Amino acid sequence: MAEGLRLPGPAAGTAIFGGLMFVVWISLGRKLTEKRYGGITVAVLFASFSILLRPWYGILSPSFFSIYAVVALFVLGLWIEVFQGRLELIGGGLGNLSCLGITWLAFGIHLDRWPPSEYVFLLLFSSFLSGTAGVLLARSVEKFFRKVKR
Repeated sequence: MAEGLRLPGPAAGTAIFGGLMFVVWISLGRKLTEKRYGGITVAVLFASFSILLRPWYGILSPSFFSIYAVVALFVLGLWIEVFQGRLELIGGGLGNLSCLGITWLAFGIHLDRWPPSEYVFLLLFSSFLSGTAGVLLARSVEKFFRKVKR
């Protein structure tokens, strides 16, 4: 999708759409389960099912590259878990930012593909905003489900 929109660099789609792809589901899972470590559990399950269907970003070599999916989404879930409550918007933003950073490091270290330096700040800022938007959307969906449940 990022290539179709001509977004620069590896994982640019995560920077722009990570809040909708990852954060909303992990945050919603944490909210609906109301369990401690629910965000981390949902994140690891999300990563596991994702790499079961397809390698992380379609990369087959090195063979362990998909482990970065588990690590990146685990850290995302951890941020959501740590900032649960009034600061959850920050948790979503930092979570998506961390997910993007880990993915960038994986691309850079193993494939020597780094984001263009002139776009790094824009992509990091977009990533944080996308993460906060994901939490806001999860919050809205949770309120809807709570009303329907009554």
